[in-house]
Amino acid sequence: HLTQGPGHKIQAIVPLLLLGLPIIDTVWVMSTRVFRGLSPFAADKTHVHHKFLDIGFKHQTSVLLIYGISMFWAVVGIVLRDQPAWLLLLLFVGVTTISYQVLRFIAYRPEEFAFLAFDTPQSILNTRPYKILAELGSGVTWVLGLLLLAMLGLAIVAGCCVDTFSIRLILISLAVGVGLLYVIRDVRDHFFQIYLFLIGLLLAYEVEEAGANILFAGYTLGEATDLLFLFMAPLVAFKVLFRTKKESIFSTPLDLLVLAMFVSLAIVSPQFQLTFNLPELASEAIVLFLAFKILMNRSPMLGRPVCGTVMTSLVILVVRSL
Repeated sequence: HLTQGPGHKIQAIVPLLLLGLPIIDTVWVMSTRVFRGLSPFAADKTHVHHKFLDIGFKHQTSVLLIYGISMFWAVVGIVLRDQPAWLLLLLFVGVTTISYQVLRFIAYRPEEFAFLAFDTPQSILNTRPYKILAELGSGVTWVLGLLLLAMLGLAIVAGCCVDTFSIRLILISLAVGVGLLYVIRDVRDHFFQIYLFLIGLLLAYEVEEAGANILFAGYTLGEATDLLFLFMAPLVAFKVLFRTKKESIFSTPLDLLVLAMFVSLAIVSPQFQLTFNLPELASEAIVLFLAFKILMNRSPMLGRPVCGTVMTSLVILVVRSL
């Protein structure tokens, strides 16, 4: 009652679920240090990611597990936001306690779970079928680039229907992009890649808003966009699954965090009543994000044209709407 009125729609327990893992992990670790007569800030290896490492998981898998757990509780908190607070708290405490006991059980019996120590994708990456499919991925990358270029073209066509607010937002985005390029001077920088993805998402939204307009031969902009993403999605999935050892899609934990956010949004968005199709937009955001990461990390030769095309699309969009 201190932060919300009587008509609040979200239980106060929901933020605890969203941030449950880091909160519980921090409280538990600091408490055990104090009970042992140590400073709560003393360095040790008792955090949950250390437990995963002790079991035999590699660093990347441990990070993915932690992100997966956090995303699970985020989805639970949003989907069950209308349930009583005591029920959500009981569910959280019960599942967390059981999961932690299972983790301890596995950690203290390494000989019974020795197979977890072989957490490595190298055995799959070295097979001949995988290498053949990974080599085919270079052609997939160029097709993805052409489809992305077509999507930007649809955004330019939709420019005549953009409202004043969207134009201002596009102008601000263009100014931010120029500023980032001036400061960073590297189109493959992780933050700049996320900026390009957000611009692509903005352009996809503008096309969605103008989706009822006829493009050609009776086909609307919305139908053309859906067709593009229908082709783009399996190509992105193929490239994520089959890539060479030198290729990396998720370069930083920030990439995984952004992806997890939009996956969660795609899952929970049907719960909200909005004027636009949020589930479809969130799903398109996932495909767009992975497509941008694939293209930008493929080589500098692809990164610069992608950056230039996106920035040019913003400029043409502004000019067309005047």
